Amino acid sequence: MEHLEIDRAILNAVRTGRVTLGAKRTLTMAMGKRAKLIIIAYNCPIEVRRAIEENAKMAGIPVYAYRGSSLDLGRATGKRFPVSALAVREPGDSNILELLEEPKVEQD
Repeated sequence: MEHLEIDRAILNAVRTGRVTLGAKRTLTMAMGKRAKLIIIAYNCPIEVRRAIEENAKMAGIPVYAYRGSSLDLGRATGKRFPVSALAVREPGDSNILELLEEPKVEQD
């Protein structure tokens, strides 16, 4: 899936589905097993990234490494602020869950 398509799918999920924005709230969603997909910006602080990834793995929630910064991810959600991570609880009319078919990006 192209980057532009990913951004469109994220915006559509935010508008028509149920999405939680922010690293702390995303971590809470992962710990509570309440997300279907987690998306993390490449510049998310490493400690936060690891905590989210570990909890998501234990909960069986797929994690997608977004290829843009938190500013890019914020723009993709239609917000005017940085978003380092988000949790998709319900995709709505978007095809965001197709991101699961993408190969994972190697982590540091």
